[in-house]
Amino acid sequence: RFCARMIADALSGLHYTHELRDYAGVPLEVVHRDISPHNLFVTYDGNVKVLDFGVAKTSAKLNETAVGVLKGKLSYMAPEQAAAHPIDRRADLYSMGVVLWELLTLERLRTAESAAGVLNEALQGYLPEVSKVRPGVPRQLENVLWQALAHYPHRRYRTSQEMRDALALYLTTEPCSSEELAELMQSRFGQ
Repeated sequence: RFCARMIADALSGLHYTHELRDYAGVPLEVVHRDISPHNLFVTYDGNVKVLDFGVAKTSAKLNETAVGVLKGKLSYMAPEQAAAHPIDRRADLYSMGVVLWELLTLERLRTAESAAGVLNEALQGYLPEVSKVRPGVPRQLENVLWQALAHYPHRRYRTSQEMRDALALYLTTEPCSSEELAELMQSRFGQ
């Protein structure tokens, strides 16, 4: 339930970013491209922040990345991002799915020893069943993972809000408030 709360709250911030528009109301089509545990910050008061938009892409900056240059951390890239294909917000949702998988299992999803191996795992859609790695993960959370980590973007959630809603539905059966997350942060890292 703590994992679901953290990711749901991060998805709220990501959705806000994905929906940004310019002064004329034209969507900016922001894609973070570097969603990873390193760029999610849980505060002592239970708030979750999405950080470091340094490699983010917008519709205004579409041509700034050279062809064949990968931006982001290999271990968290969506298959289309790893293949240097065009990406949209669904690549960020895939990355958020990887973070959720790792939070739930306490293991890395991509386990290859080399960058080429990690890249190959992403391209091939390597995805071990979460229940085999960590028995007892609720089926409802597994279903969220399967959709977030779908190999093809059209099979993923369409928006961060859609994925957040799926996690919020789980949280109605296993509640976790921001206050509880704050208590966890204080108990683990308060000193």
